[in-house]
Amino acid sequence: MNLFTKKISPIDEEINRLITQLSTMNPKTKGYVAVVKNLETLYQARGCKSQDKMNWESIIGPAASLISILLIMNHEELHVISTKALGFIWKGKV
Repeated sequence: MNLFTKKISPIDEEINRLITQLSTMNPKTKGYVAVVKNLETLYQARGCKSQDKMNWESIIGPAASLISILLIMNHEELHVISTKALGFIWKGKV
């Protein structure tokens, strides 16, 4: 058992099967055109699937900024701040 092999999704398996089928077909037949249309549909379905993944950087950045603001506010409440501590807060891209 190899731990570093990537599991192939069912969509990718079907794409590979259709590609090998295309290599044996005549490009001028109607069946070839139907297989190409199926391939286009599968490629679009695979592209939509990858867009559903969450971008963790869009969550971690603002969360870290809020935590730093809370820490600075807590420090201001307990101690005297002699410098401009708010300059250390990361300002995200808008």
